[in-house]
Amino acid sequence: MDTLHRVKAPTLVIEGSHEPVKPGHGALIAEQIPGARLMTVAGMGHTLPLETHQELADAILTHTTE
Repeated sequence: MDTLHRVKAPTLVIEGSHEPVKPGHGALIAEQIPGARLMTVAGMGHTLPLETHQELADAILTHTTE
């Protein structure tokens, strides 16, 4: 993670609130990338439950059109 500070592209880091592997890892990544935004999706873990699809699609669409 010591090179993430070099990322120049607009970055959206997405993490689920129920991530089983390393909860909070998304926040650590977002902190290292200048200007990165962190999105935490309630109820999402290591998979993408159907009920999260629209929220994720909307966030990605907004991020890529800004």
